Amino acid sequence: MPCYQDYCPAANEHFGEQVPKALLDYLKANDTPKFDETKLGWFTYDRWHNYGHSGTAGNWSQLFGMRDGGNKDDARRAMGAYYTGKFIEIVVRKAKEALNIPMYANAWCGASPCDNEFMDIFHMGCPSLDGMGPDNPGEVLHKYVRPWNMLVEPEFSAPEHFFRSLSFGALLNGHYFANEVEVGARAPIGAVVRAMEPVLVTKRNPGDLLGFYPPGSNHGKRVPKAGYAWEQDYQDLKVKFTLTGDTADDTYLPHTVGPVLGPNGLIMKMGPDEYVITSTKADVELRRAKGDDIGVALAEQGHFESGKWVKEKDATVEAAGKSLRLKFPTANMQYGQIRLKIAAPARDDAPKPANPNTRTGWLGNTFKGGDRNKGRWVQLDIEDIFVFPDGRVATNCTWDEAGRAIGFYKDGDAIGKVDDYTALTGGPAIAADEPYLFALRMERKMNESDPMWFGVARYALDGKPAKWPGAEGRVRNVLFLHPPSDKGGESLTGVAARGGEVFLADPVSRRVKVYGSSDMVPKREFGLTPATDTPYKMTFDKAGRLWICQKDAEGTWRVRAYDARDGAYASREIADVAEPSAIALAPDGRQDRVHVAAGDPPRSAHRPPFIFHRHHKVLLMQINADVIHAVLLAHRALEGSKAKPF
Repeated sequence: MPCYQDYCPAANEHFGEQVPKALLDYLKANDTPKFDETKLGWFTYDRWHNYGHSGTAGNWSQLFGMRDGGNKDDARRAMGAYYTGKFIEIVVRKAKEALNIPMYANAWCGASPCDNEFMDIFHMGCPSLDGMGPDNPGEVLHKYVRPWNMLVEPEFSAPEHFFRSLSFGALLNGHYFANEVEVGARAPIGAVVRAMEPVLVTKRNPGDLLGFYPPGSNHGKRVPKAGYAWEQDYQDLKVKFTLTGDTADDTYLPHTVGPVLGPNGLIMKMGPDEYVITSTKADVELRRAKGDDIGVALAEQGHFESGKWVKEKDATVEAAGKSLRLKFPTANMQYGQIRLKIAAPARDDAPKPANPNTRTGWLGNTFKGGDRNKGRWVQLDIEDIFVFPDGRVATNCTWDEAGRAIGFYKDGDAIGKVDDYTALTGGPAIAADEPYLFALRMERKMNESDPMWFGVARYALDGKPAKWPGAEGRVRNVLFLHPPSDKGGESLTGVAARGGEVFLADPVSRRVKVYGSSDMVPKREFGLTPATDTPYKMTFDKAGRLWICQKDAEGTWRVRAYDARDGAYASREIADVAEPSAIALAPDGRQDRVHVAAGDPPRSAHRPPFIFHRHHKVLLMQINADVIHAVLLAHRALEGSKAKPF
């Protein structure tokens, strides 16, 4: 009903009375230096604040009339809103005595006692009403937002405003719950919302939702043309919307030209940095509010079915470092939906996103070596080490001119070598698992004139050859996998041992081959992820995962973890490594960590330092000009080791 004056004697009598103190207290509490439509409606604020009436007592004409008191219609509107509210309060209380359910008011925009201009005055007369909202259009819904108002949207003439009403936390929506004649033909929005309903009902926090529609559009009319853009703040993001396609035909004329759906949509937060974006005729661009870099962890195009997300295909995202742009359909009556997970911004003082639990460090050493004539030299270019619990260190290198390619060290001293027919040759990796030591090795099969073959040699933990039936080599302790070098052979590149099995990295087949430690009989093999990568150095972690340094065809390195039982990729990766030369598991406080020694050509032309490989003490070696330096560093033994000192 219109809220103009009632000229009956009773109304005239009340018109001259003092404005109720409770209403004055409410107005004082919500008065602001600048107009805030979430505090007071414009009419109320304008009369109360702008005309200097705030903070005073008086009758309706004195407080809500114009400054000169000459506009009695304005004062009658204020009084009409209050007393209409008092009448509705009686109705609400009586109704709730019979059936205690929520009750709402449908505000006739512009002339209703509970229109946003007067709703604060109406509310003071009718505090028991649960909520109110505009009949239409949806673009004024935000003016009804109040802490005490359980917001509703009873009607829609322009369904494009539906998603905006959800983002304001509106409980009821005319287009969704009752297909009106005007909007019933616009089925796509209803279908999309009903499929999302089980999710939407959990998003009652308005901050989870951002509904959008071109600002300034009214009742489906005056929709800007393609290329028009606007920006909105959303949580820690800046969101830019750009209209696409020709929207000039989106004038809302359902009774003459048929239904046309204007640009609109919804951003719904699903979790930390994860969103589902629904849109038609508007592309969406996201930026960090603080200007940080922004990346993509996941982008899928799909839809909801009974509240469950169904992926259709990967979505295309235009990434430009500081922004992400997503494209949506331009055809009429067609929505697109994209599930997007944003990658955390990279920071100079933090690891890269691909390696959230890694950090980089640099190592150096100063051990000056010993007297070769007394058998205390350090062999040439050590390529791998293995550390036993008692601090003894086994080392391996491809060639040592003095004959200790596979040697042993302890307490900063060279103490011996493996007992083999020759100690001139070894290989790039070494590992141990009770009761054996495994060293990659190249060897001439029978005679010194024979070419070199490539394989793995097995020794007891004291360095004595551990033979087995069917073994090859001069002392029958070698498994050869590849032909001689003059026939295109290539050395194995990694070895690891655990639980009675030895794992060999084979660069020729690009696979990891597994043998029984006791009989050296093949048990299984598996490829990497992706299958085109080549395996190199390997180590086990405490959970039994096999970490493998691997290189792709373009020369890019990464370290990935695999299930040693079947070779399944364990979805763990260290990506920012350059030419890793060593990998090991080491204790660090309360947890074990994988350590990778990687090269960095811009810093040094020499090989990177080696890192501790298993237990108790660490041997670090590095070629520096013409001098070989080595150092033994004490370190706590790892729990659960099977390797024992000899």
